[in-house]
Amino acid sequence: MQGRRRTTASQGRASRGAIPRDAPHRADTAWQGFAVIVRFMTRIPTPHSPLPIETAQRKTGKVHGDLQVAEAELDLAHEALERQLPPETQQGDVAWALDQSEAVGRKIGQAAEELAEVSELLEEEKAERERLERELRDGRLH
Repeated sequence: MQGRRRTTASQGRASRGAIPRDAPHRADTAWQGFAVIVRFMTRIPTPHSPLPIETAQRKTGKVHGDLQVAEAELDLAHEALERQLPPETQQGDVAWALDQSEAVGRKIGQAAEELAEVSELLEEEKAERERLERELRDGRLH
């Protein structure tokens, strides 16, 4: 028994309950792993989570509404400037700014119209998907 060290009972308990030196690293690694799992699990659709197409529809609808409001506000601002600025001041940079605000208003209107078309396409795609899912569920689709 020369090469072995003797430990007392209290020393044995202390070493069993002691925190290993790499414990902080292991804890960080465990939390990182947990975070990865949580991120992964939140991406898995559940029966109650919206489909990506539904999320796209909701977002396009919101953006479409925002664009319509922006277009109306810009038109009001443009009209107010034209009414309030005397004709002799509507030259040079001021005339350019008025023209630009009108052009930007048209572009916003066009973007809103195109987004409305995208919303319609999404609605058609959603309806087609629902039709195919019904056929698959009913066994009519092979």
